[in-house]
Amino acid sequence: MTFDSDNPSRTLSFLCPIGMLGYGVEQSELDEAQKLGFDVIIVDSGSTDPGPYLLGLEQSITPMPLIKRDIQKLIHAARTQNAKLIISSCGGPGINSHLAEIRDFVCEQAKALGYSPKIAAIHQTIEKSTIKELLSAAKIENMEGAPTLTEAAIDAATNIVAQLGQTPFIKALESEADIILSSRAYDPAPYAAFAHYMGFNSDAAWHMGKVLECGGVCAEPKSKGIIGRLDDKGFELVPLDKHAACTPTSVAAHSFYETADPLVLAGPDGDIDLTCATYEALDARCVRVEGSTHRSKSHSLKIEGARVVGHRAMFIGGVTDPIFISFLPKLNKLVHHYMRENFDEIMSDKARIDIKQYGCNGVSAFNTEVASTNHHELGLLVEVTAENKEIAMRLCAAARIAILHAPYPGQKATGGNIALPHSPSEVDLGPVCEFSVYHIIKDCPQDSFFNLEILDA
Repeated sequence: MTFDSDNPSRTLSFLCPIGMLGYGVEQSELDEAQKLGFDVIIVDSGSTDPGPYLLGLEQSITPMPLIKRDIQKLIHAARTQNAKLIISSCGGPGINSHLAEIRDFVCEQAKALGYSPKIAAIHQTIEKSTIKELLSAAKIENMEGAPTLTEAAIDAATNIVAQLGQTPFIKALESEADIILSSRAYDPAPYAAFAHYMGFNSDAAWHMGKVLECGGVCAEPKSKGIIGRLDDKGFELVPLDKHAACTPTSVAAHSFYETADPLVLAGPDGDIDLTCATYEALDARCVRVEGSTHRSKSHSLKIEGARVVGHRAMFIGGVTDPIFISFLPKLNKLVHHYMRENFDEIMSDKARIDIKQYGCNGVSAFNTEVASTNHHELGLLVEVTAENKEIAMRLCAAARIAILHAPYPGQKATGGNIALPHSPSEVDLGPVCEFSVYHIIKDCPQDSFFNLEILDA
């Protein structure tokens, strides 16, 4: 592993120990990172990847005990290295209750270690009434695919958060905090903020943060921890797992993901422009990146909110009869017709049924051209979403009966059509959420939506 000695000696070292808190920080990798040295530990703990339920049901993205287990290791590592520790989007959705729980845990752990850090907690202060005012003033625009925002959608949201940029992190660093915890934030923002605070050109830091926020996922094979070293011209990356390597292809590929435009990534403080970025292997495990820029623009904020829209039940069945498998495309239509004819909830669109087949076209939509006798077995996953649990479970049982005993041409076996692995067959999946707010506030100063709490552990 070689960091390029020909580059300027003025560098900052960033440690991202894991792509998501709760996934399991490796102590051996922290030990390796301490040998290399680092100035700051930054780990993002949030995402909308799992869908709206985190916001709608106020759940953490990974179990809170696992998040706290990882944080405990990071506090010790930061103290040992005399480095800053920044945790953004606490808990997953970045709501204030998760932030408060993690803040209290950090204080407890610091005291247990005999450590007295200054702690900054960046709380969201966005109110529904404020969003309604901005909506009336035509300050809110739709993200692609999102419905037009209404006051009813705002009211229905369990929680609404704003995805903060670098400004609150800079203010927290200026308070000389040792540990910074934040509510929902743009993933690369703390990286750019730390570079800015330390007097570095943050253009490359924005790009580096985009890559580092997932930890060693940008390596081959995917790994956990990674070190990034920033200088005035660019940055270098190396994974902490000695069996993994960053390559120009792996780093470039990770730079381009999760964005509609692979070369221009929009954020609250401007656009990360990768058009002129270059990726060079310094050795078998280390990559250097130069040429990326950040185009500042008037501040905007993405706001995210979710509401509960119903209840979901499901059952799973396995199919091995090739004749029945060839009949599945028609069965799909027949079951939907049967449910609509016999249940008012389906007919009035107050409930819906979804039949998914696995083992054949299982990830994409139901494909009438694919199912055939060429497949010797398939799995069926049938979901029913309705107004409440009682209705969802009842309709799910009805759908299961319809599929289990449906007659079909050429049928030879007269028993059930599918094998059911569970008893009872129907499984209650609980409340269902949807994003009711997924929009952009234009020309918005970030100071309007956060409050900085400073405390000593």
